[in-house]
Amino acid sequence: MGRAGIHVEHATGDADYKICQRACACALGSPVAVVAEDSDVFQLLVHHTDPAASDVYMVAAKRTVCASTIKRRVDVKLSESLLFLHDVSGCDTTSRPHGIGKVGDLKKYAALAESAATFMASESSKVALETAGERALLIMYGSQVDDLKTARPQRFQTKVATAAGYVPPEKLPPTLDAARFHSHKCLSP
Repeated sequence: MGRAGIHVEHATGDADYKICQRACACALGSPVAVVAEDSDVFQLLVHHTDPAASDVYMVAAKRTVCASTIKRRVDVKLSESLLFLHDVSGCDTTSRPHGIGKVGDLKKYAALAESAATFMASESSKVALETAGERALLIMYGSQVDDLKTARPQRFQTKVATAAGYVPPEKLPPTLDAARFHSHKCLSP
């Protein structure tokens, strides 16, 4: 592509973020179209797009969506929570909870707002981040209890009572240690 006169940039880290960063920079001068099928790219574009800049479009096989329009119309709390939701639900650089999709997390953003605010605050302590991560996972799994130590066996008992056979461990909420590691990974660049 470079030989054909097309500007090429290589990402040393997360390519999705690099794509978004470049698109937002280009949108300061003119409208931009990003060709991608990745929901991670879409979440990042909506979060990072400057509403005052030119429009940023995401072009996928089935549709074209204007990330700038969505940014202007979406609830401010959702827009501010997108980075947290992107990471906690799993992306190219973080683990993801089994069976929990990004669409489901977006629908729960209001319940996840407090955890998101803790993750986005630079002054949050390690313990506060771990607690917020645990709380977020409990919400994502639809648990009615206050801690993973209780939620995991409770979910297991429910699954055993309704399953016809083996209950795979990945269908259960994570252990507290796994949740802590996941929370720390969400903070890593």
